Amino acid sequence: MGRSKVQAKEPSFTQEADNIIIEYMQKWGHSPRCYSMIHQILPQYKSKRIRQRWKTILNPELDRKPLSKEEKLFIIKWVKDHQTLSGKIHWTILVFEMERRFSKLRSDNILKNFWNAEKRKRLSFSKDNEK
Repeated sequence: MGRSKVQAKEPSFTQEADNIIIEYMQKWGHSPRCYSMIHQILPQYKSKRIRQRWKTILNPELDRKPLSKEEKLFIIKWVKDHQTLSGKIHWTILVFEMERRFSKLRSDNILKNFWNAEKRKRLSFSKDNEK
């Protein structure tokens, strides 16, 4: 029988850690290694978590207001036109296209959450119509 690895849970982000991430992203955000450089200062957090924290919560350029009707329609059409045959969606490209089109930076999580809710709604609607 295979042994499973028990991974220690990483600590939650503190306000102090958030402030350090913000400070160093302002200094090093242009560097391709910025997250690993911040990891050297905050070794309790992996680079990937630091990146995720910045891209979804801490970046001051993020627009956190609800998606507009136009943005929602754009997402639906964009996914329909660009989703791969295997179902993969390139969220990073969609984030870039949304910023270019609407002059607002949205996190990929906001777009994913909207799309997944929309997908569930459509699936539920199609099941209800089969009855």
